[in-house]
Amino acid sequence: MTTYTRRFRRRAETSARMERHGVKLRTVPRASASSILRKAAAAFACLLTMFAAHPLAAASPQVQTGIVSRVVDGDTVWINGGGTLLKVRISGIDAPEICQPHGAQAREALRRKVLGQMVTITYQRVDDYGRLLARVDMGDEDIGRWMVSHGHAWSYGYRNYRGPYAREQQVSSNSRLGVFALDAPEIPRDFRKRHGSCFPSAPGKSHH
Repeated sequence: MTTYTRRFRRRAETSARMERHGVKLRTVPRASASSILRKAAAAFACLLTMFAAHPLAAASPQVQTGIVSRVVDGDTVWINGGGTLLKVRISGIDAPEICQPHGAQAREALRRKVLGQMVTITYQRVDDYGRLLARVDMGDEDIGRWMVSHGHAWSYGYRNYRGPYAREQQVSSNSRLGVFALDAPEIPRDFRKRHGSCFPSAPGKSHH
């Protein structure tokens, strides 16, 4: 007698004894593997639909044009895109904080460059503060590259990656342009660690 046969016989005997004592058993059908897979696929498809429907959950680069309506600092601007105001963090750069040496100058340089101008932003995601992390172009000019080339921002890197504008930063640093004309220019990330936000009552900046 096989193990399966013995188990089946024991279950049958147990069921018979319980029914003799007035206990009725209800058989619950087991879900087939195909049924489970179908349900899992349906749930996954539902999640994908919900994610795609979120306006800030772009799976691929999104492009939008608009007019720069405000310059917050050397790497953050507001853009009016067809009646919708978008707060944009220029990706790939890190400009001095407003309360940091050369911070006001960096903001003024960006303001003079882009305020009131039509720009194109290319973005994939937002940061923790609801800002679009985007490359900003004005015509054929990459604004992030322009800021670093003129010494108004650092190329934003991480660990061994020196960022997308490392070459431009090297040139502006060697030429002592902008912030690099200071005796000891401090990377904004280090400045924030030592001093915190320039606006204690507001959330700190998040950089990319």
